[in-house]
Amino acid sequence: MYRTARKNRSSGHAGKRLAALAVLFCFVAVSLLATVFIVTHARHNCIGEGCPICAQMRNAERMLKQIATAIVILLLLAAALLAIRMIPIKIAFFQSDAATLVAKKIRMNL
Repeated sequence: MYRTARKNRSSGHAGKRLAALAVLFCFVAVSLLATVFIVTHARHNCIGEGCPICAQMRNAERMLKQIATAIVILLLLAAALLAIRMIPIKIAFFQSDAATLVAKKIRMNL
């Protein structure tokens, strides 16, 4: 008789998905802009030591290396998690032949 309000479960997932897409967009934008900066300023009139453009180029290169390192680490973690999740499936596959009579639902009292 009483109606309870159901929470929309997808609203929490939509916020997380939107945040993940925003972070992904930021990573892609930073990577592209840093690369464009390095390419466009590769042949600038350098004033020698203390050149601000060279300093910014070094910062952009360092940032791109860090992003690449983070991507490699994330890919390795994803591969490790996938491998860990596959282990119980393989174990269950090999143990399926050793099922008991109760698990096979065989009655012995007929």
